[in-house]
Amino acid sequence: MALKVFNFLCSNGHLFEGWLKSDLDWKAESAAGRLACPVCGGAVVEKRPSAPSVARATGTTRTDVAEDVERRRERELGALQREAYAALKKAVRDAEDVGRNFKEEARALADGRTSRPGGIRGLCTEEDAEELRSEGIPVFNVPDELLKDGN
Repeated sequence: MALKVFNFLCSNGHLFEGWLKSDLDWKAESAAGRLACPVCGGAVVEKRPSAPSVARATGTTRTDVAEDVERRRERELGALQREAYAALKKAVRDAEDVGRNFKEEARALADGRTSRPGGIRGLCTEEDAEELRSEGIPVFNVPDELLKDGN
């Protein structure tokens, strides 16, 4: 038979434990005068809050939590990379292709002589790109695969 541990306080302020079958059992024992303080013998007692006794679980400790966290981070990073790639691909495809006139069109766009809401893309040499950058015009290389379907 399983017993529960209850904490009690007598009218004289003494704390003690009682081991009984149930919550109802202590009330019956107290009413019958069989529950008394072991220090002073006082029969007027009240039940006090008790902390439950919980046995420690064994054999269930996870050792792979760090691996789970790392896998979750990798999935989240992969999702962010896919989103960034899709946004870059859309921006490149939406940009107006100005072909070999890129250098002149980039300057015209930078100084406000022309307006292209979606931006521009085109061809230029690395020297032309450096020249534009030195003038404060942002230029970057875009991989050709961003223009291909299926990526």
